[in-house]
Amino acid sequence: MFLLISFSKSFAQQPAHFFLGKEEFEGVQIYDVIQDSELNYWFATDQGFYKYDGYNFVSIKCIDLKGQSAFGFVKNKNNTIFCYNLNNQIIKIENNECSIFYELKEQERSSDIYLHITSDNNLLILTKTALLFDENGKRIKTQTLRPNYYAYPFLTQQGKTISHIADEDSLLVFDNNTFNVVPLINAPDNLIGVLKFFRIHETTYAISIATKEFFTFDENNYQLKSIPENIFIDNKEYLRFYNENNQLWIAGTLSGVRFINEPSQPKPIDLMYSQFLISDVFKDSEGNMLLSTFNNGVLVVPNLEIPDVLTLPENQSIVSIHHDKDAGMLMGTLNGRLLTKKGNDYSVLCDNGRRPLQAIYSWPNFPFILFDDGQIKAYNKATGKIILLVTGSLKDATLVDDHTIYLALNTSICKITWKGLNIFEKEYVNNLKIRSYSIETESKNKNIYVGTSDGLKIVAPNGNIKDAKFNTQSIFANDLENNAETIYVAAKTNGILVFKDGKVIQQIIPKVNQKEIEVYKLIVKDKKIYTNSSEGFVVFDMNGSVLMQLNKMHGFSTNKIFDFEILDDQLWICHSKGIHKLSTELLKSKIEKPLIHLVDININDTVTPTLSQKGEFKSDQRKFRFIVSSSTLRNKENIRYHYKLLGYEDNWSIANYNDNEIIYNALAPGNYTFTVKAENQTVFSDPVFYTFSISAPFYTRTWFIIATALFFLLIITLIYRRQLNVQKKKAKMINELNFSRLTAIQSQMNPHFIFNSLNSIQDLVLKGDVDKSYSFITKFSNLIRRTLNYSDKDFIEFEQEIKLIELYLSLEKLRFKEDLDYKIDADSIEDIMVPPMLIQPFIENALIHGLLHKEGKKLISIRFELTDVLICTIEDNGIGREKAKEIKLRQRSDHESFSSQAIKKRFSILSEHFKGELGFKYEDLYFNNEATGTRVTLYVPVKRKF
Repeated sequence: MFLLISFSKSFAQQPAHFFLGKEEFEGVQIYDVIQDSELNYWFATDQGFYKYDGYNFVSIKCIDLKGQSAFGFVKNKNNTIFCYNLNNQIIKIENNECSIFYELKEQERSSDIYLHITSDNNLLILTKTALLFDENGKRIKTQTLRPNYYAYPFLTQQGKTISHIADEDSLLVFDNNTFNVVPLINAPDNLIGVLKFFRIHETTYAISIATKEFFTFDENNYQLKSIPENIFIDNKEYLRFYNENNQLWIAGTLSGVRFINEPSQPKPIDLMYSQFLISDVFKDSEGNMLLSTFNNGVLVVPNLEIPDVLTLPENQSIVSIHHDKDAGMLMGTLNGRLLTKKGNDYSVLCDNGRRPLQAIYSWPNFPFILFDDGQIKAYNKATGKIILLVTGSLKDATLVDDHTIYLALNTSICKITWKGLNIFEKEYVNNLKIRSYSIETESKNKNIYVGTSDGLKIVAPNGNIKDAKFNTQSIFANDLENNAETIYVAAKTNGILVFKDGKVIQQIIPKVNQKEIEVYKLIVKDKKIYTNSSEGFVVFDMNGSVLMQLNKMHGFSTNKIFDFEILDDQLWICHSKGIHKLSTELLKSKIEKPLIHLVDININDTVTPTLSQKGEFKSDQRKFRFIVSSSTLRNKENIRYHYKLLGYEDNWSIANYNDNEIIYNALAPGNYTFTVKAENQTVFSDPVFYTFSISAPFYTRTWFIIATALFFLLIITLIYRRQLNVQKKKAKMINELNFSRLTAIQSQMNPHFIFNSLNSIQDLVLKGDVDKSYSFITKFSNLIRRTLNYSDKDFIEFEQEIKLIELYLSLEKLRFKEDLDYKIDADSIEDIMVPPMLIQPFIENALIHGLLHKEGKKLISIRFELTDVLICTIEDNGIGREKAKEIKLRQRSDHESFSSQAIKKRFSILSEHFKGELGFKYEDLYFNNEATGTRVTLYVPVKRKF
């Protein structure tokens, strides 16, 4: 497709790469990429804008956007981003938000729109009209000079903005806030289309978009000079040109991308990534080249000098590699084949394997290649004949001399002696019939080191075997390496141990990110230790410090390394993606200093703009979440965050790259300084600080403590006064209750009652009725005794109260003779207690005022009913209350009945301590409008006995 010349370095193999956002951008067309001031990536796509902060892809919505597809990212010196859509809207992105900056008027529109930031930081919009705005949206200038449109604005080294006027030999030049049209010197005849200007190193070039001709361009006199042997590109394909990384990148409507380092030096250009349609090329702040695609996310190329994985024969997955100076680079495949690669050609040496071929060994001047594809075999490099050696699983092999090999097997150590031609003798080593993993020969004294399941063994030339120890402990070896008359042992738990003459002379502790790692395989060369380890492929110095760790930057998508080999200055690494061939010179590159910034601070799980505010927080704002970021695509596996919160902790804590949210759940009031820095393989960023304070709760402040003390003093005073009032009230109640009891006793034992009772008894004595007189004397004395006994009690049993009433009525019946009858109905009430002598005064009133003046039969009925209170109903058939009052007034009776005020007072006192409605009420009973008696109803408090 291309007939290309010129560039200084031709790549027969495309650079190593990895994908960014392949899943997130599946089915999405990416049109443009840019980074903001915080090094977040912004993507303009057919589905709107996306932002990537190194952790998450977030869709950013833009209000009033008429079209989702956006193009032409530019960024001014204040880090404001501009772009446009196909609906003639100019879009502004600032502070993680986007808005409509300007919408082109009808007369300003054309099919092509170009945005450019001028030297004085204004936004230039080129269509059919040149529009100049400041970043706040104020229009500075409008210029219409030609009916043609202007294209591809370019900033010269003198600070001028130039744009070729389509189909003309003229330029639009913007300088000192003025537009001018100037002639283009030496422009080709019949120039059609537009020129795009670009700069590589210090030279400015121009390319004709229509004819694909290349020119050098003099910025001072606007002169074009044609480049001999111009680069001619197939005119059938529309091409897009990107000036990035001091290179011109070329993509088009077909898949793949090319780049040119030096257009003035014609050389062929190789097509890269031919399976992808490259829609944009962008160089980020780390130097990564981001190649955007349609539907496949972004191809990230960290280093153009690092080639991609080798192209392998179809359906071959390589699991082991080994170099032989005669046979070339040997490869063992997953399906048991033994391959060899010389130049770009592959050959099959053995293809009848029974299992993955993971062990390949050969030595200079030894005519055979040993391998294990399910059987341990020897391949004759001269004849191609394959000889079966032994059965078992080959773990390692070592050459003792030109004819003798020791094999480490899964069950034993086997000595193989080559007798010439294709003849071998085998002999198993006595006392080493044990599972073995590794074996190596010490070149000077011929000691053989064997890593077994029982620890590291050393076999002397005379056959003696001894256990190798370190700090009195057994050594378990993953791999052994002979270098400069010493043996390097990759131990499981002791790092790397260096042996000489059967003794440990050095211990090397390999660490990655300050964590000791386990080494599975090692090669020592040029004072470097190359390892396949628990952290992937790592190169250490002789003290165990990291020199290089291979990661995505080198095309690795995983830490899983199958095998590696070093040939001259080339490092061959076999991993899950294939085989990488890297120059060891690339491993000498300086480790990059990481960047870090504090993205946000969340307080109590709420996003707050705290970074722009003073760090002063309330006492209830105690949960802090610091979100940090180190913008990197190539070093994520190596970046770690070191942080501490002064005022809370004194020691540094460490978090991996993905653990970028640092949370403190409940900080106490006080002053704090949060410090965080990023580390990339012992190289640290500048630290970031955030100082803040949390105020003490109001209840710990002096004014609150004084106010609280005064408040409690007031409460204690009020409680004391209340208790004092309660005691006074209680004492008053007791006095009143005692007075009411005294009144009740006085009522019970009033002189008239005593006098009448004694007269009645005297009358019986005079009549000689000894039995009755004795009975009544007993009742009278019993009544007095009970009255006196109950006078100091608050409650008595209900049965005792009934007995007291019966005694009283029996004595009164003696006075009334046979005229008085009474009835007491207790309704089987039991297990309650009532106040004493509360009912008797009402019975006395019924007798004295209701029945005393009645002629004929006198009746009194007393009935009890138990609800929440005791209801006592007293009925008499006396003369009624009105006639009783008249008689009392007429006779001026000296009888003092029980005071209604006293009994009301007693009921009032009881009401304060007992629930229910307490008290009494009177009712007159009538028949034919004539009083026939009185009913009094008492509501008496009760206590349950159980």
